[in-house]
Amino acid sequence: MTPKPLKIAEIILLIVVVLGVGGWWLMKKPAQVAQPSPTPIVDVDTTGWKTYQNTKYGFEFRYPADLSIGEDNIEESGKIIGVSVDVESHYNVAFSVSVNPLKHGLCEGSNDVQANYVILSGISARYLHCAYDDGYYLDVYSFNRGGDAFEITFGEVGLPGSTILSTFKFIN
Repeated sequence: MTPKPLKIAEIILLIVVVLGVGGWWLMKKPAQVAQPSPTPIVDVDTTGWKTYQNTKYGFEFRYPADLSIGEDNIEESGKIIGVSVDVESHYNVAFSVSVNPLKHGLCEGSNDVQANYVILSGISARYLHCAYDDGYYLDVYSFNRGGDAFEITFGEVGLPGSTILSTFKFIN
């Protein structure tokens, strides 16, 4: 007895099944995740700089003595849930640390956003560089530590945000 030749419909069905199984197998493979790169340590002379320390959330950073600190509690429903710390120069914020911020989306209105992951004080942080049409830019670092969400922001307008960032560290 000779075998019956496969019909065209059976061949098409076989091809569809093979492609479907192959596609499913490729989709279930885990995606390759880029490993965060360490944030370079900047060797900066901070002689004469002041130190801001927050023992409740366990961090500190140094800042130029001619700048001032503004600190506000972040409240929700009358309960303090975090803190916002700004390093200011004549009402311009040079550097800001927010713990448990209520609002995100700081890159709204930017015409170019570059994203990456970096190591900041030993923790993987999401890094956004937001560029705007007027030449201004904002750098945003966000990460979690000890159940708290941190967000560090600064924009370079002649103020030392990246230099202050290089001194940021956890103290406990």
